[in-house]
Amino acid sequence: MREVRRSKKRWLIGWIAFGFVALILALLSTGGGHGDYIFVKLFFPITMYTWYIRGKFPCLMMILPFIQYPMVGLVPFIFARKRRKYFYIIFLVINIYFLALVLMRENYSSMKMPGVYTVEGGYKDHMDSYYLELREDGTYTQEIIDLKGKKHTNNGEWEFDWLYGEPSIKTHNFMVLNTLSSSPLYSESRIFQVKPSMFGRRQLWFGESLIFSYKSPPKEKMADE
Repeated sequence: MREVRRSKKRWLIGWIAFGFVALILALLSTGGGHGDYIFVKLFFPITMYTWYIRGKFPCLMMILPFIQYPMVGLVPFIFARKRRKYFYIIFLVINIYFLALVLMRENYSSMKMPGVYTVEGGYKDHMDSYYLELREDGTYTQEIIDLKGKKHTNNGEWEFDWLYGEPSIKTHNFMVLNTLSSSPLYSESRIFQVKPSMFGRRQLWFGESLIFSYKSPPKEKMADE
């Protein structure tokens, strides 16, 4: 009887220790909001998927990472030996399911990078008034057509980044137009989230107001190549 109790205690302590290590690795992988969140996705896929869907962590999802693995350690104290395996199977299936959802959400199959994604290329907005070209050397060119039909051109530098576990690009010296005077304004940096769209094409999102879609090279350029 004492040996059984000791075995249960060791089981509980082991899972608490595992949960603690998983939390530390998850926190380190966030990189202060600019990491790849790889260990959050691996050890806490339910929490990560909730973030992707809702854009924030509800109270329960903030608590779950602290109790998820200690709960596994408490199973021998709650369930009889014959029923424990059902809990373990359900726990494993749920985590694998949400991990699969996270991977599908990121669409790994249609994107790649030095790291995971490739984002170089031309992008335009749905009104064809903004055009942005990202080059492999880390520079970009943007063109904006104002309401009067005048074209404004700007050049700057960009870099790949992670923002809350999602791939992003950061542009430096990005140009925007004053809505009243159509005069160009420059921001020190602007971050766009990289998102997949249909057929594996990419989109750059700045909130919900400015969305760039991948623009294929013109046919004559493709013919020259």
